[in-house]
Amino acid sequence: MTDIRTRVQALAAAVKTQFVERDPVIDGLFAALLSGQHVLLLGVPGTAKSALAVALQQGIDKASMFRWLLTRFTPPEELLGPTSLKGLENDQYRRVTSASCPRPTWPFWTRSSRRTRRS
Repeated sequence: MTDIRTRVQALAAAVKTQFVERDPVIDGLFAALLSGQHVLLLGVPGTAKSALAVALQQGIDKASMFRWLLTRFTPPEELLGPTSLKGLENDQYRRVTSASCPRPTWPFWTRSSRRTRRS
């Protein structure tokens, strides 16, 4: 247990030295990571939200990251896989995730901040 604590403290210190004045955000990320919860970082573009998530993921052994840019036009099929037609024939709602949905240990989605004009 002490080894894990030492490794987590070392990773937190390394990330805190890389990102100046972001200690409360980093502490929140580690609290969520250790408790198995999700994190939603909100802020204006250019405040290192994505870079912070990538730096934290890179410090964790065997953590794979799946990155996807979400827009308001992103259909669920892009992330979850298409609906199984074979399953629908058998009155079952399933998604085909074998080829389209990655199984990362560190999923990471970003939302496009660009707004589109309506014609």
